[in-house]
Amino acid sequence: MVLPPVFSPDGSRIALHAWIEGGFQDIYVLNRDGGQRHALTFDKATDTSPRWNADGTVLFFASDRTGVSNIFAYELAAETLYQVTNV
Repeated sequence: MVLPPVFSPDGSRIALHAWIEGGFQDIYVLNRDGGQRHALTFDKATDTSPRWNADGTVLFFASDRTGVSNIFAYELAAETLYQVTNV
């Protein structure tokens, strides 16, 4: 099952939250044509609701990887994941 995708500000990439076999919920980024799929997350955490920052360099999403839902950011160029909120 795939939820509605979110296009990057320049329209070149698509971010989406997908349910993967086994119950995993992860964030993926694809090129506009659907090619070059890149998993930003692939773990037991529930990762949902991706949103781009204004210039398309960071993807924010909700995740329960800390035991409760928080906002995380993935910096695409550096391939760095960091926690934004601490609920």
